[in-house]
Amino acid sequence: MSHLVEVATKSDDDRALRGAVSKALRAFDADDKAGTKTAFRTLDKASSSASGRSLQVLLLALGALVEAGASPELAWPIASRGLHDALQGATRFARACIRAAGTDEVDVAIETAGADVAAKKPKDADAFRTLPARCLASVACLTRSRKLRARVTDREALAETAYPLEDVVDEAGFLRQVLLILDEGELTVVHPESKRGFRVTTRDVTTNFELALLLADALVGDEAKGLIPGRRPAARAVAVAKGETKAPKKAPEVTLPFDLHPAKGGDPHGLALDDIPAEIPVISGERVLVLQAPHELHPTEVEAPFGGLEPRVRVIRTLKPAEVEALLAPRSRSASRTPKKAKARAARRTS
Repeated sequence: MSHLVEVATKSDDDRALRGAVSKALRAFDADDKAGTKTAFRTLDKASSSASGRSLQVLLLALGALVEAGASPELAWPIASRGLHDALQGATRFARACIRAAGTDEVDVAIETAGADVAAKKPKDADAFRTLPARCLASVACLTRSRKLRARVTDREALAETAYPLEDVVDEAGFLRQVLLILDEGELTVVHPESKRGFRVTTRDVTTNFELALLLADALVGDEAKGLIPGRRPAARAVAVAKGETKAPKKAPEVTLPFDLHPAKGGDPHGLALDDIPAEIPVISGERVLVLQAPHELHPTEVEAPFGGLEPRVRVIRTLKPAEVEALLAPRSRSASRTPKKAKARAARRTS
């Protein structure tokens, strides 16, 4: 690890950097607890004063060690150090580029005005450059430890700080998804057409698409067995979504049998599939989803989950008919009202 630190902090040669990282990973043994602690101490000391390319390499190496079996709890203080400030600095840099370039297209703005803005705001520019590596190292830690996620008390604050960048820096979007995972989160799900309802719990679910797919797998089937009538998604696609099998080169596709709707309000076409289940509105202390016939029938590719996650939906119990009626009654009374237009999510982002 010392060799990696020396190369990362003193060399700009890509080949040398790749070689140093590869050598460090080959030498790493997750079962060597003392060696792991020494490696982390070395990375901790070096990354505390590093910036730019050096910091990127060190953080990517940290994430790779966690992926190789190192303790996420030991790595998290290093990965998360300065993360909140870096997210804020990266956001300031992107916004400054937008103002200087006079365009809302962030990529164009950075290409056009990035160099001038960086000269005036070098720390913010460095925060933007190193942000992907910071986020990936943090994601590696968070996805591999539910205990760690439970211990991170500022998860929501970090997710809010990452929000303006989620459409600008892919890795910031990944970080936000992972920060807002509903660990053992409970949902009430009702299907008006069949007049059936269920209480379910989720684990490791990061997007509404994952949620919809796993709900379809758990709830659709033989009507005589109390399930929602219809065709369940292909077992192969579900296995990929759960991380039970290696993702094939060609991603499997599924056509979801329903759209997800919040119990009150929302877009008439349902929840966006790339949004986060944690954003499903809480009403009277619970999240309630209504499953409606899909607005459009189109296949969607199923991607493997983040490494370390095993998305699951588990049925706790089937609701009694009276419970389903009580949940649907408020919705039927408001169905004739014209839904208010949803506020554009982009208003909270970098523009």
